[in-house]
Amino acid sequence: MKCEWEIIHAFLQDKEIKQCHFFPLLNKFNQPDQKRKDVCKELSTQLESIIEEFPIFNRVLWNEIFHDEKECLEHIIILPVVGTEEHNVIKKDGQIYLLLDLIKIANITPIISQMVYVMENFLTLEITKLCIHARYPLSSKNYLDLLDYFTFTNGLSHFLSWNEDAKLYKFYTDKYEPYKEKAFSMLAQSLDIENKALQHNILIHATSGDFWSQFPKVAGMFYFDDIFREYGNQGIVFLYQKGPKRFIQHIFQE
Repeated sequence: MKCEWEIIHAFLQDKEIKQCHFFPLLNKFNQPDQKRKDVCKELSTQLESIIEEFPIFNRVLWNEIFHDEKECLEHIIILPVVGTEEHNVIKKDGQIYLLLDLIKIANITPIISQMVYVMENFLTLEITKLCIHARYPLSSKNYLDLLDYFTFTNGLSHFLSWNEDAKLYKFYTDKYEPYKEKAFSMLAQSLDIENKALQHNILIHATSGDFWSQFPKVAGMFYFDDIFREYGNQGIVFLYQKGPKRFIQHIFQE
């Protein structure tokens, strides 16, 4: 895994971004505000430090889970940019580019530490998904198989990327109980849907829109947290090694 700074350096040095080698990867480019150079420079420094340490939350647990995914990581290129519509993941010429728009991150909050959290959250989430996809490629279009896959993949990636240390998560508290109850209830109900059109709508709404309405992801995240609190790192590693097949059935058999 490496980082390409070409676009950020061009912005900071008043060079033409459109002449950069990686410019074609930018989606609907808009000329960035020159007044945001200072915050962009600060975030570049922060990002460089993050990458040097390996940009992942829950690093010890993550390495235990993905200890054999070095080949996947070798194809990942972190690409800090400015002037795009959104962060993005682009596969091209055998490489996978993770685009982070530093100005968009700076627009979310005025607090540097929170900006750093956004960067680490994004990187952990997307790198985790890529490693899961490499180990367990999605090969089925069956409704229940897709539901299993989304619950497993998105649940684990969001669990690991939620914050720096899973031991400090508070998912067991009253604050999260309504979200947890709703997600598991909707997941259980979704197993009995046989109408094809309704299945299609469920899969679309389960992977888009408001975070807490994406019940497979939310239920999966809470389930991985339950396993972690009961069995620790070994429980998560064991669950990952079992893979996404019949994952939801496993949840409701607990």
